[in-house]
Formats: sequence, structure tokens, C-alpha cells
Amino acid sequence: MDVLAFYLRVSTPKQVEEGISLDHQLEKMHEYAKKHRGIISDENVFVEKGKTGTNDNRPEFQRMVTLGLRNPPPFSKILVWSFSRFARDQEDSIINKMMLKRNGVSVVSINPGEDIPEGDFAFIQERLIENADDRFSRSLSINVKSTFISHSERGYWLTSRYPFGYELIRETDGKKERKKLKIDPPNAGLVKKMFALSDRGLSVKRIRKAMLVDGEEFTDAMIYGILHNRHYCGDRVIHSKISKFNSSNEPHTIIENTHPPIIDR
Repeated sequence: MDVLAFYLRVSTPKQVEEGISLDHQLEKMHEYAKKHRGIISDENVFVEKGKTGTNDNRPEFQRMVTLGLRNPPPFSKILVWSFSRFARDQEDSIINKMMLKRNGVSVVSINPGEDIPEGDFAFIQERLIENADDRFSRSLSINVKSTFISHSERGYWLTSRYPFGYELIRETDGKKERKKLKIDPPNAGLVKKMFALSDRGLSVKRIRKAMLVDGEEFTDAMIYGILHNRHYCGDRVIHSKISKFNSSNEPHTIIENTHPPIIDR
């Protein structure tokens, strides 16, 4: 009788809407455990929220793999909703599965479309599924950046975080509602003062003390971040993320004149 571990993960709210919520995954895993008479315990349930499967930077995943490599491991099978929940990157998936398998722990997908029968071709079939997941992640990474650039060129702000000194306003774009940056005069005035003081040669620490005179409290890090933020020139900067699919040497994408500037260039 197998001792089971459950690994549940969702990375976006959309996945919840598409029927693979954490509750749904857990329900199906319990059904599998009952059908196959597996032993389960709360200690072996690992839940990851809002984490991508393109890398191993997932605390619960790391904890689960570490336990699975113990001698002896506390479980013999790891159940996942699909192999993409375990890892989308094929290289990471193969390495982690291989280490676990050598220690007597197998990874099982309970997705009916990924039911892999035992036999000589099981390994090949599993690699084909992982390859498809890997290619999907690469394509998704490219499409997300293209969408950011396209909407930014039209002046839209797609992220929830925005620079101090601005506020978000909503605008109808066809059937969708999108956001744009609008200058927030009181805070924009504080931003202008910081740049003016910096232009006079004041250090970050002296600028912070000068802002205290007006009763405004900023940390050195906040002031440094503002003084090095090109968004205040009216340009949209799309930062390149370091990932499996983006080199750390890839330059940032800069789109000029996408929103009202607070300072001149």
C-alpha cells in the first residue's frame, strides 16, 4: 500500500476559474487515494499558491522534494493534478523526478489525459508531455511580453503597482476596462522637489532630511528608487525578468511618451 503525498499548485486566478482550483485538485487526489487504497496524512499535503512552475523557487515544492530524498522517504508517491503542476520546465522536471525515483518515490499525474500505462514506452510518453509543457511556457513568456509592449504603446498601464506621484484612472477600451497613469499633483510635487534637491547636489540622506521639514517621511531606499525611475520622464520601462527563457543580459524595453511626465528628461 502506497503512502501518498499531495502537491497542489495554482499560479493564476484564471486557473481557478478554469476548474483547477486548489479545492478541486484536493478533491480529485482524495478520490484517487480512495480508489487505489493509498495512505494519506495532512503532513504530506503541500500547497503552493501563486507560484509559477517554470522554476524551482517554490518553498513547498522544495520542502516536498527534500522530504522525498530522505532515507527512508515518508511517502512513496507524489500525486499532482498534471505534470505541469510539478514543473513546466522539462530539464527541472526530469532531474527532480530522477532523484526521487532513485529514492523510491514516483510522481503520478491524476489527469485522465496524462494516464501513462506501465511499459517500455512509459518514459518516452512522459517526456513528450513534459516537452509540450516546456514549449507552452516558452511561448507564454514571449506572448506576455508582446502584450505588455502592445498595450504600453497605447498608453495603458497593466500592473497593479505604479510610481509614487501618479494615480490610476480607468478607461474603456472596446469591451474591456483598462488603466492609465494620471499625475497626482500633491505627491508629484514631492517628486519634483526630490529631483530639484538632487540637481543641487544633495545626497539621498540630505534629501530625506529636507523632506522631513515638510513633515514627509521617506526612507533612503524610497528616495533612491524615485530618483532612478525613468517613468517620471513619461516613458514606460518594461524590465526584463531573469528566468529560464530570458537572459539576465537582455536589455529593458523602453517605450517613450506613454503617459504625462512629472520631470523633464
